[in-house]
Amino acid sequence: PPSHREFIERIFRRLGIEVEVAPHGTDNHTDFADGHSHLKCDVNYRLQLANITIGKCGTDFIRKVNTRIKQLCQKKIESITIYMDMTDPGINSATTHLEKQNCFFAGVFPAYPRPYLILQYLNNVYIDYDQVEIFDGFAREVVDYVKGRDPNLDEVVT
Repeated sequence: PPSHREFIERIFRRLGIEVEVAPHGTDNHTDFADGHSHLKCDVNYRLQLANITIGKCGTDFIRKVNTRIKQLCQKKIESITIYMDMTDPGINSATTHLEKQNCFFAGVFPAYPRPYLILQYLNNVYIDYDQVEIFDGFAREVVDYVKGRDPNLDEVVT
């Protein structure tokens, strides 16, 4: 997604992985692929967390992902991690939509052949980023980047 492209490229370069950026003009791609979205959800009720893997963003993406997040929140799932295939043409629209729903950038998973963008949704959970122990300068940059996008920090009442 253009909003995170520069930082994602830095992460991949730091890992020694070549990045092929989508051709110019696809940045403004706003339509999801035809057909149905492919979403897989794994829930750990004991730890109150869920992982949603989005393999394809179809025309029903917004309805499906909104419904799934709402269901998980109603079940008191505190942390929802969303993995989105960065090769999917609908990722720009999907990321924009999810960030409007208080999901935020949490990193990348450089899997082959499909790398994943990781977004996070926190259900009434506050992360104290100052408590995260960092042992590397670039890791501090990653934590600061994530912290700067966490919409939950604006809502903290002290």
